Amino acid sequence: MVKKMKKSEKKKLNKKDNNKNKGIDNNNSIDNNNSNNENKKEKNNLNESINEENENKFKNLSKLIENDLTKNIMNNPEEIIMENEYNSQNSIYKNLQNNYLKNTLNINIISMITKLINTSNTLPDELRINYPLNNILIEIIKEFMFTDLEIVYFSLYLDIYGWINQYYDFKDNLILTALSVKKYLNEDIDIIETHLFNNYENIKNKFNNWLKSQRNKNTIIITPRMVNERNNLLKKPFNCYCRKNFIDYDDAVDKILNLSHSYNQINKNSNKIKAKNQITYI
Repeated sequence: MVKKMKKSEKKKLNKKDNNKNKGIDNNNSIDNNNSNNENKKEKNNLNESINEENENKFKNLSKLIENDLTKNIMNNPEEIIMENEYNSQNSIYKNLQNNYLKNTLNINIISMITKLINTSNTLPDELRINYPLNNILIEIIKEFMFTDLEIVYFSLYLDIYGWINQYYDFKDNLILTALSVKKYLNEDIDIIETHLFNNYENIKNKFNNWLKSQRNKNTIIITPRMVNERNNLLKKPFNCYCRKNFIDYDDAVDKILNLSHSYNQINKNSNKIKAKNQITYI
């Protein structure tokens, strides 16, 4: 009986020990779970605080940008409008000029400019000798997009108002004369005027003063007969037997190619090709 009791006691003791161990293990697992949960909570809280801090920074940055933009718009609405308008008109002008270079500028216009210089009785010799008149006048007709008729009037205006003006330098005087022709023969030249006002300093006041300086000549009337005679002179067929004032057509073609943006792109890396012995004389 004693042995049996001992066995049963041992079993009970073993069970108690096992239960204790299980309790300890359970307590340990509970403690581990609790600590893991606390760590997770801490991480979550940390992530939330970081996210909240980043969100606040982003909101503050957004407000600063918005306030800055609003301030600029409120303080400079006229400047923004003027800048947009300038960009728009400048784009229109460039499109018009590109179209002029591709479809209007031709060998006849170049030859008219050469004839204008060679036949002018009012052109001072000092200008003829010291200035590259062909290049200057071609740049002007390109900028104003002159037609044949406008070149005829330009020639007449230079005879009447003079190549030189004591109040303006040579180039300014040509620009002002060309502007006067353009305004006289066209109803609307706003795009060209805007281009000039943005690229030539104080050109508007200069033009008004130029008109006042020419007051004594404004009574001169250009008749249709004068226009026709000057047109015939500038477009007179070339006489191959006359050796004076010759025109090199190759040079004229080169000038057209140099003025045209589209041709410049095509011939950018190529050499100029000139025909030999093809010079026509007036």
